[in-house]
Amino acid sequence: MTETLPGLGLGVAIVVGLLLGIIPAIAGGLIFSRLVNRNMQIPLRDAPGSSLEELKKIMHRSEEKLPRLFWSVVPVVLPVALIAGNTVIQHLGQTPILSFPGELLQW
Repeated sequence: MTETLPGLGLGVAIVVGLLLGIIPAIAGGLIFSRLVNRNMQIPLRDAPGSSLEELKKIMHRSEEKLPRLFWSVVPVVLPVALIAGNTVIQHLGQTPILSFPGELLQW
């Protein structure tokens, strides 16, 4: 989609999207899900490939066996950070005062 808008890079689109999407994500995702969770009881049911007993074991697993938050977030945050960092370096390389980082990328 960003290729149809001239002058708009992927990194700029990601950064602006993150800034504009944080508030609706928090309001719509976290707050609404907590309200629904309080008012609706959804029973655990069988899923394809696993039985109800297996799902209950997974649900009651101790937190020590779960992956740490850092390793759970890395696959999502790392590509976004790399793309945003690339955009920042490219924009810094276009200014006459800080052209050195841009020269490093071309080297």
